[in-house]
Amino acid sequence: MPPVRGDRDRLAQALDNLVSNAIKFTPDGGRVTVRLAREEDRAVIEVSDTGIGISETDAPAVAVLDGSKPRVDGLEATRRLRDRPETRAIPIMLLTARVTDADRERARDAEADAQLDKPFSPAVLAERVRALLADRDG
Repeated sequence: MPPVRGDRDRLAQALDNLVSNAIKFTPDGGRVTVRLAREEDRAVIEVSDTGIGISETDAPAVAVLDGSKPRVDGLEATRRLRDRPETRAIPIMLLTARVTDADRERARDAEADAQLDKPFSPAVLAERVRALLADRDG
């Protein structure tokens, strides 16, 4: 596996949260799968389960998605969120290095609420998320 860059404690916490929630919300007899793979120059961890899914009350306030992830990119993740009644109303921001008019049109077609071009500062990201929340709370 390629080396993983990032805060070791936060990465461990994120993985622990994913696996713990999958176990917690999967009924007896269900299945939790953790997959680790190498895809190009990336290490990919996937956690899937046969649990109850996300209820409207537990849905995130905003989904911030990377537009260029392997396997399921931000556009596909946006389409999937929009297809599910319980996640359809979540504001979605795509983070992307794809900045052509055609790329922006694809994001609109997928029904992303906003797009933030890479590179960006944490302050700009926070400002844009606050704006999405304000629009949602309108």
